[in-house]
Amino acid sequence: MSSSLRPRLTNADPGCGGLYACTAYAETYRLPLFMDHTPSGQTGVLRINNETDASGTLSIYAIDDSGIRTGPATLPLAAAAMVEIDADDIASGDATIGLAGGVGTMGGNVRLEVVTDLPISALAHLRTSDGTLAVLHDEVAARITTSGGYEY
Repeated sequence: MSSSLRPRLTNADPGCGGLYACTAYAETYRLPLFMDHTPSGQTGVLRINNETDASGTLSIYAIDDSGIRTGPATLPLAAAAMVEIDADDIASGDATIGLAGGVGTMGGNVRLEVVTDLPISALAHLRTSDGTLAVLHDEVAARITTSGGYEY
């Protein structure tokens, strides 16, 4: 494996052998809860960390509570880069950061799928009205209900 594609281990997924996670290539990374803007001024924030010294592209899809998948929003990701994307940008795109397209109106809580050939860390946060970031990716699990919807 070339050094440019050698992944770094992270602790994002303890289900993959103890303290460190496995990193895969051409993978779909799933985040069980991503929040749109709330009436109290909170908003979802997606952080992507490129874990290699190779650049690539990622595609972001949203899946609503009825199971409808929208997107993608696509983003070029530089080597060893970290990007932070808020709910508005994921919905409609943001040319200033290179985010093309969008997933459309989220209308509440969704699940995100991030597809890329790069080994990345995909992290979901909630930014409160005072700027504090709350972690969602480690705290929330979703499951499909008998009616086909989602619950947390």
